[in-house]
Amino acid sequence: MREMGKRCGGMQMMTSLKGLRTQLDCRGFSYQELGNGTAVVLDPESMRVLTLNDTGFILFRAMVEEAPSVEELVTCLTDTFDVPPAVAFRDVEAFLMSLERQLG
Repeated sequence: MREMGKRCGGMQMMTSLKGLRTQLDCRGFSYQELGNGTAVVLDPESMRVLTLNDTGFILFRAMVEEAPSVEELVTCLTDTFDVPPAVAFRDVEAFLMSLERQLG
């Protein structure tokens, strides 16, 4: 499994991708791609395992490896899947809100 760093900082609203990324780093999440485009993510703080579909894993990996903006996450989806930017934006927004709830 790949481990993320242990940099700590405050969690911000979903609109702050940087704040969400900091929270992920602080909690020391590890993730493992399963080979079919999906992944599992271990939250060592709560000992929960999150499962990500192919879309979620593309977004999660981009967040932890590249720290992109919301616009760059949308581009990741439009470049990978045949979806219009508006649909990709809704998917990114839903993913970030879901991830924020999971981090609760």
